[in-house]
Amino acid sequence: MDIVLTVLKVIGLILLVLLVILLFLLLIVLFVPVRYSASASYDDPVPHDDILPEDPLNRFKAELHMSWMRFVLTVAAVYPGDKKLTVKVFGRDFPLDRFFKKKEKKEEPGEKKEQAPRPKKSLLDRLEAIPDKIDNLIYKKDYYLRLFQSTYGQAAVNDLLARIVYVLNHYLPEEWVLGGTLGAGTPLQEGKVLELIGYTMPVTAGHLVLTPEFYHYIYDLKFAAEGRVRVFVAVRAGAALLLNKNFRRFIRMLRKGPPPQERVMARREAKEAERAEKENAA
Repeated sequence: MDIVLTVLKVIGLILLVLLVILLFLLLIVLFVPVRYSASASYDDPVPHDDILPEDPLNRFKAELHMSWMRFVLTVAAVYPGDKKLTVKVFGRDFPLDRFFKKKEKKEEPGEKKEQAPRPKKSLLDRLEAIPDKIDNLIYKKDYYLRLFQSTYGQAAVNDLLARIVYVLNHYLPEEWVLGGTLGAGTPLQEGKVLELIGYTMPVTAGHLVLTPEFYHYIYDLKFAAEGRVRVFVAVRAGAALLLNKNFRRFIRMLRKGPPPQERVMARREAKEAERAEKENAA
C-alpha cells in the first residue's frame, strides 16, 4: 500500500511540475512582446526636372526586423537582397526552403478518371435566367442591409470597430519618423503637397521632418519605426467579442444567410390572406 501511495505522489508531483511549466510557457507567450523595427528609404539626393528619376524602382530599400525574447526567435526581411527573408531560432538559421518546395505528384497511368462533360446551357437559357439572378441579388442585398441596420447588428459592428481600434493602438509603431527632402517640381504643386501634409498634423505632429524643394523634383526620404506586439491584446479583444451576445447573434445570422425566397414569399402570401379574411369578417 505504501508503494502505491509513493508512486501516486511521484506521479502527482510530476503532473504538477508539468502544469506549472505549461502555465509559465503560456504566460510567456501571452505577455512577452514581439518587438519589431522597420526602415525604408528612397535614395534620390539630386534634384531633377523630370517627374521621376532614373531607375526609380531600384532606389527603394526596406528592412523589417522582428525578435521575440531577443535571441529565441528573430526574423529579418530585406528588400532588395539575395536572401530576402531569414529566420533564426536560438541564433541558428531556420531553413525555410523545405516549406516552400512543392512536392511533385507522380501520376500513374489509369489514375485519371474521365468526367462526363456537363451539358452546356444555351444562350437563350442564360438570358432568361438573368432576371431571376438579379432578383436574387436584390433579395440578398435587402436581407444583409436589414441585418446591418438592426439594433444588434449596429451594436456588433460598433463593438468590432472599437476592438479593432484597441488592437491597432497597441500594435502600431510607438515611435516613428519620416524625414528627408520632398520636391513637387513647382511652387504651386509643392504648396498643394504641404497643404495635404498640414491636414495630417494632428496625427503626424512630431513625426515628420521634411525639407521642401519648390523648383525641382526630389524624393530623398527615409522612414523608421519601432513597436511591439503582445498576443494577450488580441486574445483579450477576441474574447470580449465572443462574450458579446449581439456579436454572436450577428455572426450567426451572417453565416446562416437569408432564408429561401420561396419560403418568404409563401409566408407573406399567408399573412396577406389572413389579413384579407379578417377585413372581410369585419
